[in-house]
Amino acid sequence: MALKQILLVNEDASLQPVLERHLGSQATVISIQNTIRARRKIGHQPFPLIIIEARKDWCKDIRRLHLLNGTAENATFLVAPSALLHQYGDCLKALSAAVLEKWANPPVSVKAPTAKILKDPVLDDFVERKLRDFVKNMKNSGVRDLYAMLLAEVERPLITHILKETNGNQIRAAQLLGMNRNTLRKKIKALKITIKRPTKLL
Repeated sequence: MALKQILLVNEDASLQPVLERHLGSQATVISIQNTIRARRKIGHQPFPLIIIEARKDWCKDIRRLHLLNGTAENATFLVAPSALLHQYGDCLKALSAAVLEKWANPPVSVKAPTAKILKDPVLDDFVERKLRDFVKNMKNSGVRDLYAMLLAEVERPLITHILKETNGNQIRAAQLLGMNRNTLRKKIKALKITIKRPTKLL
């Protein structure tokens, strides 16, 4: 059962059998050594507990796991050096039991996580997929000013959307965009963006 599985991200190969011995029949431990290629092994299932062996790039491991749809959704993360994970088996057992119990019996107001593909992918993952075909087509067409072209394509809809969200308030829009108000005015003029003012009620 997916909710009885714990994900271990580790380089120390001896960690998995140690955790399995501590946890017994409480949960299955799935071990991965490379979060970049993890999708093939773990699919889209969520894990209640993700244990990460603390090493040089453990922060990147967490970020990559969040890019894997569903895997880290509502998960509890435990990051610790290999030596501590070897030593404190009783603590791991207690923590795992608490996390698994929470997932099995969530509060009434909270839905239990399910193994599903998120409808809203992480932004950079979405952008990367959209850019792949676009760049390929542009490369075949012989375009040489791709950077400027992409900036122009993204800039106009972004500014237009921010202005809609702020009801045409350029001060608030400039703050959201992180630019000077005068710079925003120049861009609105250069990109020929029409600002729709909210209608006043009589």
